[in-house]
Amino acid sequence: MFTNKLLQWLQLNEVRGKYAIYRLGLKLGFGRRLIQHKIKGKDFYVPWDQWCFWLEYGPANYYPEDIKPLAGVIQQFKGSSCLLDLGADIGTVSAQLDSQCPLDKIIALEPNPNSFKILQKNAESIGFLPLNFAISDFNGLVNLNFNTGLGSDHEGYIDKNVPGSTQVVTIDHLYAAYALYEYKNIVIKIDVEGQEVAALAGAKSLLKQCENVVIMVEIHPDVLKRENITAEDIFIEAEKHREFTWFVPSQSNQVIDRNTPFFKQFTTHQYDVIGIAAPLTT
Repeated sequence: MFTNKLLQWLQLNEVRGKYAIYRLGLKLGFGRRLIQHKIKGKDFYVPWDQWCFWLEYGPANYYPEDIKPLAGVIQQFKGSSCLLDLGADIGTVSAQLDSQCPLDKIIALEPNPNSFKILQKNAESIGFLPLNFAISDFNGLVNLNFNTGLGSDHEGYIDKNVPGSTQVVTIDHLYAAYALYEYKNIVIKIDVEGQEVAALAGAKSLLKQCENVVIMVEIHPDVLKRENITAEDIFIEAEKHREFTWFVPSQSNQVIDRNTPFFKQFTTHQYDVIGIAAPLTT
């Protein structure tokens, strides 16, 4: 108990030598040690080796420049709401939005088996559904590339062309299997390391039928380069089924000009982008 309190305090505060302590823990083999926090009174566990939680002062302070604007959109909804957290890792976004928004259901998908163990623990505490799946434009089995030595690998990705044991599904499979058509509002967080276009290609029914849809998708230049895709490819895939307005929360909610390439409007680094679908027309 004392050790956890000390580690929690170290993560939540600016302490001289903090990074050195973090690195020493890795050397001593503490990378998978779980540090217990609270998010709105609910237990939430993070592995030692995720530096972002040391850098951002714990999971409750995880990238507020992106999460708070998304929560603000969700808070405007009326009627039942469901979150699909795709590439959930250990469930930080699910936990944060659960603490800030009136969500009726959360389904969190994470294919990495190491991350998924922690996701299950956090899901039990917070109360959402964890699924050990990857997301793409088909249902089947694929190979997952990830660092097995990490408690959680943020950069793991699937290879659709290599057979494997990781279950992959489409968004529309989830839409049907979990009766998501019963929800008036659906929020989709997409952090799937190269499967962004494929994920949206597999969401045709949801995008065409759900009354209100909001998407938060990661735009990562290194991943785009690896997969030979552009930010525009991601936007276009969603727009095949529905009109969207896109904005960048970390850039003062600047609206994206769809007539200009994304990286001519913003400096080249990683962003989370929020897209709000136009209302359904009858």
